[in-house]
Amino acid sequence: MGSKPEKIRQKYIASCWAACMESLSKKSFRLETHFQDWYVSQWGPGPPTGGLDYNSQDFETFRQEFGFSKSIVPAKKLTEDQVLGWLRGGDYFILIEQQENGSHARLAYDWIEGGIQVMDPDPATGGYKRLFPVDLNQVVVLYW
Repeated sequence: MGSKPEKIRQKYIASCWAACMESLSKKSFRLETHFQDWYVSQWGPGPPTGGLDYNSQDFETFRQEFGFSKSIVPAKKLTEDQVLGWLRGGDYFILIEQQENGSHARLAYDWIEGGIQVMDPDPATGGYKRLFPVDLNQVVVLYW
């Protein structure tokens, strides 16, 4: 399991993935340290949204560039064994949850008492949280 990552707030309406990458880049030896603006300009559509659709070719190029594997897990089917396996592989993973109006990325770093500890970059409601798998919609997981 990884240590608690730095809390980074997303700057744009859909740059949650880039905020997760910024935080991850400050913890992982596998990445050069970059701010979310760099990720948005390199891989996303740029400001003002900053979004990166996980069904797009840009997402696949981004994923491959950083050496991430990808798993898609149906709603409410994420297991402790899966989470612990991803954490053992690289200390952290990016959890992208399908939501009503798009998707939202969070940086996962631990499993405690039946929940996934995450850094949530949402500027209004984010912070350090525990997510319970039974409450999650379909997720896409990026891991090493």
